Amino acid sequence: MMGKSVGTVSGYVWVGELQKVFGQNLKLYPDGLALYQDLVAGRLDVGLDGVVAPIEAIKAGRLKGFQAKLVKSDPRFAETVEPPQSALLYTLGNKGLGEALDATITKIHQDGTLAKWIKAAGYDPQMEKVGEPRLVK
Repeated sequence: MMGKSVGTVSGYVWVGELQKVFGQNLKLYPDGLALYQDLVAGRLDVGLDGVVAPIEAIKAGRLKGFQAKLVKSDPRFAETVEPPQSALLYTLGNKGLGEALDATITKIHQDGTLAKWIKAAGYDPQMEKVGEPRLVK
């Protein structure tokens, strides 16, 4: 991607690292739709987004002629070495709900249910392997 115009969405955890590597060749967008519009219009060579959104945009025909690929691990980009994780927010004082969520998430990881759901949705089941729970630095 070096020497290409690269775009991503403002606010993503990887923006700072991309800015260091791509410098002036990095364009920031307010959302994925604006990013995709510049890709389609030819004003951008590469778009870096989350995994699901571009795949769904391709399926829906909004990115005809494009393909989505998972980025290979690169130590310059922490998120490729230790992928980001999703979080479920709930009321701070609701201890029972937190325990139930923890138990369910642990179960669907351990018994393979989450990987099956991901595959059934048309994605790579390896996406569920994001490591131990942690906070983004």
